[in-house]
Amino acid sequence: MVDTTTVSAPEPSAPLPAIPARRRVADPFLIGILAALALLVLVAVVTVFVVLQQPVRELPANTPGGVVQRYFAALEKQNYDEAYGYLSGTMKEKPTRADFIQARMNSRSYGSSSRIRITRENVYGDQASVELTTTSYYQSNFPLPSTNEWTSTSTISLVRENGQWRINDLPYMY
Repeated sequence: MVDTTTVSAPEPSAPLPAIPARRRVADPFLIGILAALALLVLVAVVTVFVVLQQPVRELPANTPGGVVQRYFAALEKQNYDEAYGYLSGTMKEKPTRADFIQARMNSRSYGSSSRIRITRENVYGDQASVELTTTSYYQSNFPLPSTNEWTSTSTISLVRENGQWRINDLPYMY
């Protein structure tokens, strides 16, 4: 024989009390670390901005350092005729004005900037040398925004022609 009794579901009892959702409380130590990190980044950005925006003390025009400073200022302003005027007439392998201008226009780099400091000036009669420290900054947005920085040193030779200092040798092509 077959048992035909049915099993019924248990009677519903009183509803279960709601368990309150547990709120996650932020760790104060973690918040402090993140705030300090954000503050450090902000201070670094402001410092770089302030340092790069400070006006340059102009050196006297009749000194080797002053000539080198004006040469680079002319290049920065893209006034290549003025920059060419600071080159010596006795410069070995001196480019023509047209070649100089073309080379400078082709060498402009986008997304980068430089800060040039004159670190030493040596005068030996009618000859001089100016030592430079160049810090270059390159900003890239691929794959993530980043800034790279590198520093190099170089020396520029000058000669006095008709009482004026002129650049006689550059550490690179033009």
